[in-house]
Amino acid sequence: MNNNDNRQSPLDRCQALLDLCRRVDYAGVIAHQPAAVATLADVLQSLRQLTAASAPAMAREVADEMQRPASPPDSQDKSRQLEHQRQVTEALSRAGFGDRLGKLYCSTAERRQIAFRDTPHKLGLPQFAMVVAPDYAPLNGFHGVFVGAQEVFSCVLPLPAQEHQWQIRERHRFANLSQLVTLVGMLSAGFPVS
Repeated sequence: MNNNDNRQSPLDRCQALLDLCRRVDYAGVIAHQPAAVATLADVLQSLRQLTAASAPAMAREVADEMQRPASPPDSQDKSRQLEHQRQVTEALSRAGFGDRLGKLYCSTAERRQIAFRDTPHKLGLPQFAMVVAPDYAPLNGFHGVFVGAQEVFSCVLPLPAQEHQWQIRERHRFANLSQLVTLVGMLSAGFPVS
């Protein structure tokens, strides 16, 4: 990383550092191979530059950047997102989850399900495309299986909701609709995902 990196966004600088760390041949460092040791030295120098540039300030920049609204998608991206959402909805409906889409399991609700729009808040939830009500809640509160663009995650909101944020219990990436449906089924039933 050099002085030009200060013009990069904080997330880009962090990504560049991660990329550099991934290039380190740790077995080569242990074996004292000159090229591996030189790469490690580059990583250490980059770390020094980052920390010298005030890590707390950079952390604030990263937090600010993550909270900024994303730029609006172009119409082609929007079309792809809508098509993907349609395919996911159809796959989940075929698997028997159609009546659970857009709902949460709620341990205090009479029928144990509520519409997601009626949740007390959405604090702590990552971005997602849809939610499926699972069969249970592992605690007194709300439980949902959320579907993102490339991952499925199980989240809970303990009661009293005003005193807590949503917590991710587990998350798993999927490569296709079949894997997505399997993950939703396993997380909804509380089965371990290996």
